Amino acid sequence: MTSIGEKAFQNCDKLSSLNLPPTVTTIGRRAFFGCSGLPSVVIPDSVTFLGDITDETSSDQVFMSCTGLTSVTLSASLNRITARTFEGCTSLTDIIIPAGVTEIEEAAFKGCTALESASIPDSVTYIDQKAFRSCTSLSDVGAWLPGVVYVGRYAFESTNITCLPVGAHASVETDNPDLCPAPPSPPSPPSPPCPPPSPPSPPPPARPLLTKVISAAVVAAAVKRIHELLTADPPPPPSFSHLSGPADPPSPPSPPSSPPPAFHVLKTVIAAAAVKLIREANEPI
Repeated sequence: MTSIGEKAFQNCDKLSSLNLPPTVTTIGRRAFFGCSGLPSVVIPDSVTFLGDITDETSSDQVFMSCTGLTSVTLSASLNRITARTFEGCTSLTDIIIPAGVTEIEEAAFKGCTALESASIPDSVTYIDQKAFRSCTSLSDVGAWLPGVVYVGRYAFESTNITCLPVGAHASVETDNPDLCPAPPSPPSPPSPPCPPPSPPSPPPPARPLLTKVISAAVVAAAVKRIHELLTADPPPPPSFSHLSGPADPPSPPSPPSSPPPAFHVLKTVIAAAAVKLIREANEPI
């Protein structure tokens, strides 16, 4: 079985239970109209349409005047609640409309006087005239309905809805509550914390004492050797007397030569380096 025909169980007021198989895809117009003894209905997810699928302008009235109906579970495959489907279901206390529904048609829940809560999803864009008219106990349709762009005349007349939670962009016909104030924008997320400062660079490792002492000793020895080389007397010139005849009388000894100016500069630089290394050798490790 894939469908339940038009008026199939109309006015069967003794019908007390209903088990629809998962093969059913459509339920015809007025199929359960006036089944006042039916307490609950579970419409399987295989059902995609309630009412006359060939005439979208008809008044479908599928469960209209089921006055004993207290609980309804709708198919997740529905994309609209057709006209007058639950009108006059005076014992129905709450309804959860599936997320795929985009339209709630004319008088879909009109006169459901015990209905207190109707959970309308963000997917709904169109609420037709008289959709919840005379639902005198209705006080909750959701905190905010951002998707709604149209609310028909008398859609929420004679309810306990004090303001409509729809945006200013929605077209709302007359004889409806005023619009609710827009909810405050969510606070901006906090800025990410600044990264921690980089740790200071570690000081260069201290040179071991032995290295300092050796460096100072090497520099000192180098200074001493350079001083010896620069201050030593030059060697005597070679004698060629045996080749040229009688020897010339010996020349008087030359006075000691003074070191060239460059030596003083080099000596000063090396001495300063030696003093620095010796001081470093005396520093604590």
